[in-house]
Formats: sequence, structure tokens, C-alpha cells
Amino acid sequence: MSSPGTTTKVYPKSVLRIDGDPTLWGLRDFTVDPGKPPPWSTQPVLLDLIAPLVGTLVLSPRAGGFAIFPPTPADGWMPGMRIEFPYLYLPTTAGVHSSSPIYELAQATTASDIAAAMQSGDSLPLRFTSVGQPSWVVINGATLAFAVLG
Repeated sequence: MSSPGTTTKVYPKSVLRIDGDPTLWGLRDFTVDPGKPPPWSTQPVLLDLIAPLVGTLVLSPRAGGFAIFPPTPADGWMPGMRIEFPYLYLPTTAGVHSSSPIYELAQATTASDIAAAMQSGDSLPLRFTSVGQPSWVVINGATLAFAVLG
């Protein structure tokens, strides 16, 4: 048990880095098999995240490339940010940080909805709230490398 003011470190089973976004994503369940590559080539895959965000990463088979590797315990992984509302994170060249655009979703959206748009190559309009006002973000399933939902 941790005392108030302390942070419990977490250790992902694997670390994922995706082309175009410098974030190191800590995967909760997937373990790297040194004898074979991950089986993610024809379908979008849903991956549970523990850091830096807590949620589900939807990885497209159209992602330009990615690296997956075992974590280094000395990296000092910290628990992911728990966001208290349904959210969407889209890739950025800066990666996840305190001022990253995190969209507060105003409608029920599942990782499967995004995976279906990636698989079909369709666009998917999603309502979100911005400064208390209804707004839209549209993802292009044909080109989106990944998205994170929480």
C-alpha cells in the first residue's frame, strides 16, 4: 500500500511507439515474443494502455510503422493519466503532454467503431465538447494510424 503523496510505479508488458507520434505507449497485456512479430497486419487491433494514458489504443494496419519492445524497469513508468470523461486522443507530432488535444466525447463511441472505420476506410464524425459548446472531430479511417479512447 502506498502512503499519501507517493506514486506507485507501473510496468507495462510491452512498449509501443508508432510512426509520427513520439509517445511511448505502455501496453498492459501484450508481451513481445522474440521469436515472431506481432500478428497485427490485416485488421485493426485494440490494445489496453496503462501509460501515459489509461484507455484503449486502436492501431490501424495502415500505420506507417511501429516498434514494439520490452520495457526497461529502470524507465520508471508512472501510472497513466486517468481522465474522468469519455475522451479521444489522436496522433500528434509532439506526442502526449499536458497541452495535448484530448477531445471530450459527447456521444457514445467505442474502440470498435473506430476499428470499423479503419477497416472500411470510411470517415467517422464524432461529437465532442469544446469550451462548453458542441463541436465535431472527423477521423479518416483510411489514413488514421491510431487513436486512443478512454
